[in-house]
Amino acid sequence: MMYLFELLYQVLKDTYFTDKISTHSYNIYYSKYVPDNYWNYALVSDLCPVKSVAEEIKQKFAQIKRPSNIYLSSQNGQNLKELQDLKYKVGFADVWMRYEGGIKDTTIKARRVVTQREKDDFVKVFTNYFSQPNRFFSILPPEIIANLRLSLDNENIGHFITYDGTRPVAAGSLGHYQKYCLLFNFALHQDYLEKDHKQAILKACVDYYRQINGLSLNINIYSDNKLEKWYAENGFRKIDSGCRMCL
Repeated sequence: MMYLFELLYQVLKDTYFTDKISTHSYNIYYSKYVPDNYWNYALVSDLCPVKSVAEEIKQKFAQIKRPSNIYLSSQNGQNLKELQDLKYKVGFADVWMRYEGGIKDTTIKARRVVTQREKDDFVKVFTNYFSQPNRFFSILPPEIIANLRLSLDNENIGHFITYDGTRPVAAGSLGHYQKYCLLFNFALHQDYLEKDHKQAILKACVDYYRQINGLSLNINIYSDNKLEKWYAENGFRKIDSGCRMCL
């Protein structure tokens, strides 16, 4: 579990995450840009009882001016009970999935974001998607969009976009750290929910993963049966799940 979240942090550092606090017992990953608990949480080592470090973690979060928020694997019922006894509540659940092969094809083709116009269109799709009401996330602050623009020139991240004529429709990214790959930034114009544009983005990312000879391709998503099913139909397998426990 720790390695998966370290991948998430390393790929998205300076885009969403700001820094981390590391100890032998836990890591705290946090963002000065986004207050949401998806970007601010502690991950406790499997070797450490969560109740033994809960107060210390709470103090660390106070220092960085964020609410105390601890990520738990769904396989650890004892830690869940201990945090609930300390008045922590479940914020939301998420799922890790890994690509095993078998993605579906589509006639729609995504293109690699290279030109300035494509970069502007990528930001446009992303901004429009995250400005819509959603039960999972809040509207992102301007700092996140600014850092997203910086990531478009990051050689360790491939960005992809689709068009309907000249209209930018869907976007997505694949970042890699030591050849371990992570999908993120998936965004789709709401007028195209029933089209194959998102499929084209996923296909382009998988092709890019193969091109760079990646060692594994992973994604972390909010727990949602419809979304998990879609990834499963495209060759992804659920490998772990958990939840944010918020004080």
